[in-house]
Amino acid sequence: MAHISGFHRLSPDERRQALLSVCASETLHALVDSETAIPLAEYDRMTENVIGTFRLPLSAVTAVLVNGIAHPAAMVTEEPSVVAAANAATALFERCGGVRAELMKPVTSAQIVLSAEDPVQAFDACAYLEAMRMRWLETANACDPKLVAVGGGAFDITFECIRRAGDKHTFIIARLDVHTADIMGANAVNTMAEAILDAIATEIASWRPDASVEKLMAILTNAAPGRLVRASVRLPFKHLDGYRKHVPGHLLAHKIELASRFAAASPERAVTHNKGILNGILAAAIPLGQDTRAIAASALDHACRSGTHKPLSDWSVSEDSLLGVLTMPIVAGSVGAMRHALPTIAAAFDFDKIHSYEDLCALLSALGLAQNFAALAALVTDGIQQGHMKLHRRKRDL
Repeated sequence: MAHISGFHRLSPDERRQALLSVCASETLHALVDSETAIPLAEYDRMTENVIGTFRLPLSAVTAVLVNGIAHPAAMVTEEPSVVAAANAATALFERCGGVRAELMKPVTSAQIVLSAEDPVQAFDACAYLEAMRMRWLETANACDPKLVAVGGGAFDITFECIRRAGDKHTFIIARLDVHTADIMGANAVNTMAEAILDAIATEIASWRPDASVEKLMAILTNAAPGRLVRASVRLPFKHLDGYRKHVPGHLLAHKIELASRFAAASPERAVTHNKGILNGILAAAIPLGQDTRAIAASALDHACRSGTHKPLSDWSVSEDSLLGVLTMPIVAGSVGAMRHALPTIAAAFDFDKIHSYEDLCALLSALGLAQNFAALAALVTDGIQQGHMKLHRRKRDL
């Protein structure tokens, strides 16, 4: 399935009709029309203090070619230039063979924390608890036998002590690593961590009743180095010719390379560079019921790992092509409660042709890379405002 040419020029009804060539009519109906038929009580089950629903535009990019599969992509955003940029860039990427995405086995980690006033007791307790490593892993995995049955589960736990200068408390931290398979994993990992915290507190009280060690908290970390995704694309100069009017492909490529180097040199620019990447990823994550705050938090953590804000993507010229690489964690899940919370979320998975965690992360990363390319191409040619404000003026003309 290729991009639908001129899709943005069609009326909303014509777009729906055109999309029937890429998805089943029942899927499209469930995605677009079912919100009005969902009782408010269903939303009330999802969160607190519900008084109604709040709508944003639902748009579609008709084909994002990644790992050889063309995925339509539903996107929710109030920003028109985000969808326009994604549409143009993914059409270009398709002509160049699409995006290649690779990802790690998904790992989510949690911190199980105790505190002690006596640093000696803290270090003794740390060594004592680490010697019982397998017991804590068994405690964790007993919390979620279904996850273990599909090949996931807790597989490592390490202990360390941290004492900041001037503090009177030493922290004992157990870091639990969990292979979360196709789920996002927040609830599963937090449940495991809390079970370990209670078990550790009981063990400490039995081991040394007079110890000053007290349990503090257990919570996952949104730092997600175990969920890295790498998306890459090669754009030959010949395909870049004409992408921006009157700008030769080789010149556009070299300008984008310089813009990428500037983002690596300037933390202030890197922040906005990365925001553009998240424009595409989060707009596609919303209709899929993903935790957009977790995605953003882990991305920003990865960007700042060096101690200063760095770009999540890199663009460079190699021979006759522009190479783009995006490397970032994506905290997401293709199964779990949110997918089944509303029929629109399940319909979005069907519409996007997402059948696995790998499909999900590949699509999101491809859209992030496309959004980044489109923004850089605009910045180094006509500027960001020309197309951006043209689309904004449509709102005032209503």
